[in-house]
Amino acid sequence: MSLFTGNATLTSRETSPRASLWNRKIKWSKIMEYYAPVSLKDAEKLKKRKGRNFLFAGGCFLNWRGSPKADSLIDIKNLGLGGIRVSKTKIVIGASVTVEELADNKSLPDVIRKAAKSFETRNVRNMATVGGVVAGKFFVSHLLPVFAAYQADIEYYLDGRKRKISLKKWLQKRDGIICSVIIDKPSRKVEMEFEKISAIDLPLIVSAAGCNTPGRRILEAVFAVSGAENRLVISSTAEKYLNGKKTREISIGELTQAALSDIKPSGNFKASARVKKRIIESHIKKMFGALLK
Repeated sequence: MSLFTGNATLTSRETSPRASLWNRKIKWSKIMEYYAPVSLKDAEKLKKRKGRNFLFAGGCFLNWRGSPKADSLIDIKNLGLGGIRVSKTKIVIGASVTVEELADNKSLPDVIRKAAKSFETRNVRNMATVGGVVAGKFFVSHLLPVFAAYQADIEYYLDGRKRKISLKKWLQKRDGIICSVIIDKPSRKVEMEFEKISAIDLPLIVSAAGCNTPGRRILEAVFAVSGAENRLVISSTAEKYLNGKKTREISIGELTQAALSDIKPSGNFKASARVKKRIIESHIKKMFGALLK
């Protein structure tokens, strides 16, 4: 996999107890530095240096045509951020876990595996990582709406220590180095839908919804959409409409109106804003039809 186009220099600095910071250097014509730190502390120092310094694992974002130019690349492969831990009360997914690993892990909820399996081709799934999915500013995401529907938290490293914050708040701040995605409520009812033009294409719209329904009353409802705008949208108006109501009191028409008051689809060469709106309406009907049974 090539991360570079044109004439560039990759200066490799593998940081390990037995290796010098300057143990290998490849000279071309212009300098681009590569680091593989062995601690989060070192990675943060490198990230905060002057210049355009980017973390990476799978490198999908760096191979994207809209990727930013970098002065240095910081590989997270040695930071111990892999692994998936699943219990009845918690799911922890490391930042360097690949999307293919999610798709193959039978201990994960079916909806997470469904979202992972819908992620382009196997080759891409073997490269793309959970950390990249969260941090990458792609215009559409298969997994972000599902993580939002699960009310996932992000564990991240900032200013010398690990912290935890909701996914929604992290996407607003985008601080620190992502360590893991944490789902503290794996028993939540969650549904997801997506629409593609072809099997190997990026989806037009990905929607996910989640809630708890004790005693047939809706609590902690979430409705999230990716692909309508150039960001993940979580509808606060839909949440206000749903929360506290009995399942029989829900009108899909009123719910759709509430959700679309927060979501403003923009058209592109694949689909107009009107078509995207109709897709979202269809997703709402199908997902909440399943959730409110």
